[in-house]
Amino acid sequence: MSNIQNNRFNQPPTVCIQLHDWCNLKCKNCRSNSSPHANVKLKIKSICNLLNDLSNYGKWRISLTGGEPLYFEGLFDVLQVISDKKFNFSLTTNGVVPLKNLHRIKDFFNQNGKLHISIDGNEKLHDINRGNGTFRKTIKFAKEARKLVPYLSVTTVLYENPSTWIDELINTLIELNIDNWTLISPVNEGRQSKLFDNNYSSYAKKIDDILIYKKVAFTYYFLDFNTIERQYKAVTFINSDGLITMPQLYTSKRKEKKKKHIDDINASLDIFNSALDFQKLTKNKTIV
Repeated sequence: MSNIQNNRFNQPPTVCIQLHDWCNLKCKNCRSNSSPHANVKLKIKSICNLLNDLSNYGKWRISLTGGEPLYFEGLFDVLQVISDKKFNFSLTTNGVVPLKNLHRIKDFFNQNGKLHISIDGNEKLHDINRGNGTFRKTIKFAKEARKLVPYLSVTTVLYENPSTWIDELINTLIELNIDNWTLISPVNEGRQSKLFDNNYSSYAKKIDDILIYKKVAFTYYFLDFNTIERQYKAVTFINSDGLITMPQLYTSKRKEKKKKHIDDINASLDIFNSALDFQKLTKNKTIV
């Protein structure tokens, strides 16, 4: 059996794993409905077994999310398997986390990892969505994280007119000396659906013009999951309940099928076959 191939960006296909849905915050724009009251989580053994099995089919890019992944009790064990298999990985955090939680795993980032920190805009907008004082805590965390990891990225969901916050945030990003800024279109899922704004594409264009004018040193991307050009998303999602959503058309009205589970005997083989079929199907489409 042949191994999985890289996509057109020369990256292996992505498996996004929601480690748990518990989070120390309850952000208004959370697409996964995470909160301090949520308690669904994946078994550490299930994750490690799947990662080991996936290595039989080539290289993969693993995206670790939550909830807040830096509070996941088995994170070190999961990252050890990712490291052993030489998979690329990313981890997305809200940054309102004790720095010691990052210190424990910092060496993994030196090998093949990227740290993503979520920032919603300037201090006013960020605190409205995530709670009073969270912006300053996140910025403090990001400044320290910059010293610990070789690749630091910030992600921002576009659901608010940037005219009121863009200049402040760009100055903050420059000060943080980040490597990348990723803008993400909002989606009609979870609590984020209440904040959905169809004007996000014009917001992205406005930001792009400002970044070109300022000649920033960091790279920046806009991931739009709602247009024809970006609706093809070659990502396998594994939710905190273990259910697997295979690569598909990424739309709010996607057709539901009976989903596989992380503990199914042939879960890794199903992911491989689905990713392979998807690559063939979308050979001439935009895949990220």
